[in-house]
Amino acid sequence: MLASLQRQSSAAFAPHPTAPCRAPRRTAAPSPRAAAPAAAAPAPAQRAAPRAAARGNGDGDGESPSYSFADAGRQRAVGERRNRTREKQESAELSSVVKGLVGMSQKQLAAVSHLLTQEQLQEIALAARLPRNNQGRKRHENRASQLIRDGASEGTLRKLADAVRLAQASASLFIDADAAVRVERWIESLAAADGGALAEVVTLLEGSVDMQQLRQLAAELAEARGGGGGGGGAAAAAAAAGGGAGVAGGGGDGSDGGGGLEVSEAVLNDPDLLALITKRRGGGGGGGGGAASGGGGARRKAPMSQAERRLRALLRPVALRAVAEEEAASAAEELL
Repeated sequence: MLASLQRQSSAAFAPHPTAPCRAPRRTAAPSPRAAAPAAAAPAPAQRAAPRAAARGNGDGDGESPSYSFADAGRQRAVGERRNRTREKQESAELSSVVKGLVGMSQKQLAAVSHLLTQEQLQEIALAARLPRNNQGRKRHENRASQLIRDGASEGTLRKLADAVRLAQASASLFIDADAAVRVERWIESLAAADGGALAEVVTLLEGSVDMQQLRQLAAELAEARGGGGGGGGAAAAAAAAGGGAGVAGGGGDGSDGGGGLEVSEAVLNDPDLLALITKRRGGGGGGGGGAASGGGGARRKAPMSQAERRLRALLRPVALRAVAEEEAASAAEELL
């Protein structure tokens, strides 16, 4: 019986005669890629570095001309809180100024060209050529706004805003007050025969105009200003003396007539005195009242001489260039 049980047990655990015999499982050999360490894969920052270098920021040679507005944000001081409302307001004001510059005529834009760089003027000119609803125009306007924001001083922004308001109100041209003051100071110094002013003007205009011609114009200006002032003062004194004697005496002898003839010649040579005498006669008042009203009236500005016109035309570009250099230096100091 024990032998029978052993046979049954061995038969139960024996393999089935019809079951296939499985081959032993093979393990695949490791591939070269899988064998490489995981640290060889580039990090996200390393992958982004070549793209940033290829994009560039427009400062080097061979870089892409595309412009990233995110790289040119306003730098805040340590501890300064960001005022988004003020930033939006300043951005809207600058955008309005740029749109006004784009809408200017060529003459109006030329009047403020000394306040803008060549790149800024190029972006404004490109925007002006496109229709108002064109996306390219908006891109050029945004580019010009960014350039002006990064490179212009506060004084330059104020002048540009004033020029835009003037252009929108009328067809008048903007006049830079700083440049006008410089030109006026130089003209007054040259008219007073100031040697230092003449040397300064000669240095500024050296290479652009004949120095002999410049000195000749300065001499003519000094002569015109000096001669006109002296003659006008003598004629005014003679006219006052003659007018007072005529009113007090109610007429005179031959000597008074001779004096009146001299005054008449002086009046004919001076249009300001001629207008003054005409006004006194038309008023019909007495001698004292006429003299008072005539003396209190505003005198007409003397006509500008040809030498002064030519000197102003020569000095105006120099003054604009000097103002542009000062504004650029001021903008550089504000960025520090």
